[in-house]
Amino acid sequence: MSLTNATSEISAHPGKNSVTHATDRAAQAADVDRKMRLYGVIEAFRAGKVPDNQQIDETLQYVKSTSPVNVNELSPDGQKLISDSRDIIETARLIVKDKNADELFQNFLWHTTETDFNKAKVDTDAATPITKDDAKKDGRQAIANLRTLLTLVLTNSEARKLLSDIQLIGRDLFARGAIKAGEKARPTQEQLAQVDDAAPSDNFASSSGPVGTTATPQVGGNVGGRQVTHDPKTGNTIITHPDGTTQTAGSVGQDARATAQAHIGETRAAMSAENPDGTKKSLKERIVAGYNSVSDRIPDERRDQAHEHVDRAKNFFREEFPEDRRDQ
Repeated sequence: MSLTNATSEISAHPGKNSVTHATDRAAQAADVDRKMRLYGVIEAFRAGKVPDNQQIDETLQYVKSTSPVNVNELSPDGQKLISDSRDIIETARLIVKDKNADELFQNFLWHTTETDFNKAKVDTDAATPITKDDAKKDGRQAIANLRTLLTLVLTNSEARKLLSDIQLIGRDLFARGAIKAGEKARPTQEQLAQVDDAAPSDNFASSSGPVGTTATPQVGGNVGGRQVTHDPKTGNTIITHPDGTTQTAGSVGQDARATAQAHIGETRAAMSAENPDGTKKSLKERIVAGYNSVSDRIPDERRDQAHEHVDRAKNFFREEFPEDRRDQ
């Protein structure tokens, strides 16, 4: 005998079979069934059982299609969050379907959880000793396995294609670099035409121009914007500055030592001013201070040259590896 379904009614004189909020028997049965299924899943996990791929797939599809809230009542950000969550669930479902098609993960969990560690030997003295022949046998087996693995890698088409691409790219870069270096190192036609010309006899190159056998040739050159001339006969080295003033090498060395001592004194004074309490700085602070000190003394033209070389290298790799090639 089944009871009559109650009706929802709120009034001053309700009917005999009326209640404030009647229970929907179909919804109640569905809710009880859902809770019983959840309880069964929890009890299965407690017993050490894991679901198979079909159960995981059905569960993820149910979670994806069922929302705990009404999506239409959410804000645009909330709807986007629900959509992203569903995409993540769908990705997880595809991963389980494609990467775990043979259920290796479930088998791994089953065998590892069912292992009886009490049967393992705890006493190291009771363990079976390994003989020399067994060690050699294991070594040969390991070498054979490594050879098999190496053979699989070398015979795999994707691995061979990757190695071939790396080799071709390296050869192409080397060839392009060699061509550019050859273009810079190749002499001009005028220079090559002078190869057959005979050199003047009894002539020596000097800083002041060609001299004969009766004069002593002086070695000279431009060093840092200054003209340096050395007379082998007298042993004097004369340095001519851009403003026309001259100095001997000895006086320049004394000035350099005095300048260095002055820089050392200024550095020590600056360090004392920055650290009046005399506490030791960390290694990082000392390295940064030393780098800044050295960087400030580098001429601007040298910095520009260094930046130019770096930019050339970056442009070379940008030309050789465009964005579409880098994405590969």
